[in-house]
Parts: sequence; structure tokens; C-alpha cells
Amino acid sequence: MSTVDPRDSSLDYGQTADEVTARPPSLWQTMSVRPLAVVGGAVATPAGIAFADASVGEALAAGEGGLAALILLSALFGSARVSERAFRLLRWIANRPEPESPKSDGGPAAH
Repeated sequence: MSTVDPRDSSLDYGQTADEVTARPPSLWQTMSVRPLAVVGGAVATPAGIAFADASVGEALAAGEGGLAALILLSALFGSARVSERAFRLLRWIANRPEPESPKSDGGPAAH
């Protein structure tokens, strides 16, 4: 049996450290904070500005919505180069790694 620090707040009364480590991690322990921060910042900024001046907050919210629509429409319907850049931007916002580039054999298609 493991020794338990009595100041450890993650333990319930009467639990041993082995019982705590046997539990699967909770949703909050496995969830990334970045998407929550991006959405929270996108919503909180115009809302906070709207408290000072409603028309400025509405304009900022409309601008953010227009920018999001522009990125999504560019990713879906833009040229190959613009679409690739929009998808890179979306991966960057979501904190996802870029996929590996395909290996070329040095043939005529490799430029």
C-alpha cells in the first residue's frame, strides 16, 4: 500500500493512492484548453466591448463572423493554393500538427 499525503485534495476520505491512480482521467484532465480559449476570446471580446458601446461591439462581432465565414469559404471553394493556406490556418487555430508532405521520387511531377 502506498503512503498518502493527507494534504492531497484529489483523494477522497478513506482512499489510497492506488485507488486514485486506477480511476480513468476525467474529461477536464483530458480536454485541451486551447479551443475553449479561442472560442471564449472570440465571444468575450465583442461582448466586453459591447458593454462600453453597443454599436462598436456589434460591428466587431460582425467582423469576426465575416472573417470566420471568409476562412471557411476560402478553404472550401478557393483555388488550390488559397484552400491549402486556409486549411493550414484552421490547423494552426486548432493546434493540430501539419501532416507530413508526401515523399517525391524525383519524377517529372516533383517541382
